[in-house]
Amino acid sequence: PEIPTIDQAYSKISNSITVEWATVPGATSYLLTAKDGNTVIETMVANSPGTVTGLKAATLYQITIRSISPAGRSQASPPKQAKTVLAAPILQVSSPSSDSILVQWEAVYMAIGFSVSIMQANGLGRIWKENTTNTSLTFTSLAAGTLYTIKAYAWNANGTPGDDSTCNQRTSPGTPANIQVSFDSGALKASVSWAPTEGAFNYTVMALSDSSRLSCSTAFSSCAIYPLQCGTKYLISVSASNDAGSSRSTSAVTLKTVACAPGKVAIQEDPPGHLSVAWSNVDLGDYYVAFVKSDDGLEVHCNTSLTQCNFLSECGFTYFISVFAYNKAGQSPLGDVFNYTTAPCCPSDVNPVLVSSDRAEIVWSPVRGAELYETKAEDGFSVVECNDTAPACTLSALECDTKYNITVYSFSEVRGSNTSCASQFITTGHLHGDCPRRERVAPVQQHRRVLHPGRLALRLTVLAPCCSASLMVTQVTQSVINVSWTVGSGALTYVTVLQSQMGQSKCHTHQNHCLLGCIACGINYTVAVKAVSATGLTADCAYQSYSSSACCPLGVKLYRLGPNGIRIHWQASRGSANYSTDLYGSKGIFTCAPSAGLSFCDVREIPCGDVYTVMVSPVAETGLKLTFCPKKIYS
Repeated sequence: PEIPTIDQAYSKISNSITVEWATVPGATSYLLTAKDGNTVIETMVANSPGTVTGLKAATLYQITIRSISPAGRSQASPPKQAKTVLAAPILQVSSPSSDSILVQWEAVYMAIGFSVSIMQANGLGRIWKENTTNTSLTFTSLAAGTLYTIKAYAWNANGTPGDDSTCNQRTSPGTPANIQVSFDSGALKASVSWAPTEGAFNYTVMALSDSSRLSCSTAFSSCAIYPLQCGTKYLISVSASNDAGSSRSTSAVTLKTVACAPGKVAIQEDPPGHLSVAWSNVDLGDYYVAFVKSDDGLEVHCNTSLTQCNFLSECGFTYFISVFAYNKAGQSPLGDVFNYTTAPCCPSDVNPVLVSSDRAEIVWSPVRGAELYETKAEDGFSVVECNDTAPACTLSALECDTKYNITVYSFSEVRGSNTSCASQFITTGHLHGDCPRRERVAPVQQHRRVLHPGRLALRLTVLAPCCSASLMVTQVTQSVINVSWTVGSGALTYVTVLQSQMGQSKCHTHQNHCLLGCIACGINYTVAVKAVSATGLTADCAYQSYSSSACCPLGVKLYRLGPNGIRIHWQASRGSANYSTDLYGSKGIFTCAPSAGLSFCDVREIPCGDVYTVMVSPVAETGLKLTFCPKKIYS
């Protein structure tokens, strides 16, 4: 085929040259050749124009063309020179601030200058264009958080532009505005909110104090920081970020949390009836409120800017005491709840009654706070004692015709005995002539010969009294038992003796029953009854072993288990292995029993807002629960 003639050859892209020629009749394709020294690159094309690719930028090439048909290929056309344009700059872009973009590139071969333009990627707004001979350029006064398109190319000495390079870059976001901080004093949590920032992908909230650094991150316009520390001042700031970087942090907002709960709480009752509560000063505390709640549910409080409050107190109460500090942020967290139990009240209506020459019965009204009563009868030489949980006592084995000073002391485990209780005097005597006389043990039958002057001698027969047919022992209270028997003929008085390894207790009576006091719990006793005749003869009538009731548990303490539960804990006592716990309230009775070997049990799901009476009782082998153990009040 004929040899083609090149009309023109030119370069628009740095790696190719485009060739235009007149069509040759009969040619089915054309072979373009670009030669640079020893380097030859050929490209087969179908028609004009054709492009040779894979060339080097800013390089002069000799361009020839051959036509090809079924008959073969033509000779090469006369060569034509063409030079590839400059290579495109390789751009590196960044956003050093929210209103600027920095464009950088490496030097381009044969370039003497560069043109760089920038516009918003969405096509809105103006186009900035800058020419420079440097290899970097900074565009300023841009919109924060906005995506921009950057285009750059180099030119040569003839002013011919080279390839262009295009990339997108977003400016970093602006500083968040309208910062709002709210503080939840109960949860020690700060909720921070702000106005959304253009172009921000994420936000970071920082809370700095002298001793801690907390933060939270979110894609939304609010965030919560917790747990904060009480009594601490925080500086809170917010920064926004996107793929270009982070904004400057906002001006810090100062947050002062609630004060911490006051510590070193000291409670004193001096003199009795006056309760003093003192505590240490705390940081950020503007004023304090001390709450004192008695175990009957009554609560009082005092507000003060000082570190001490004084309250009136009554005997026999347990007071629950808590102190809070306050400032503008709210109330301090709940600290330790302290309890203080005042001394139990003294019985005021003690009424001792002499029921026989050696036995006195004493009763009184129960007093608040008393878990046990100690009754003492003193005659200056000896002391007869009786301890019981019941408000009654029987003092046995008193001396006849003796003046006794009788005092009933109230006792609690926490405060011990109230030693300020008043005394009363009682004098034993020959009540009904039953002062115990000297006993003479006689045989069943005794003969006497009585002589009267001038009269015949008479022979008298004196018989010992008969014994009763039965004996019964009943526990009345923890320290008192009742011994009863059937009346035997010939008996005027009876002597009941209670004997154990701890000692002996006696009772003289004309009746067929007797109350014996000062019984120790959990002890084995021997009970004996003697019948005494009018002449002083005695008969040992009956013996019976008796085990007193198990002791009531000591150290009963109550612990809160959440809002609707309570744990009852105690110390196991002598003579009992099983216990039962009862809570008595206006809304019902709740019972729990401990697992084997444990000295506590839990009562759950009790109604709130009620005052409960708690009693822990030993359970006898017969399953019978004692009802005279001391009670605790819980509210």
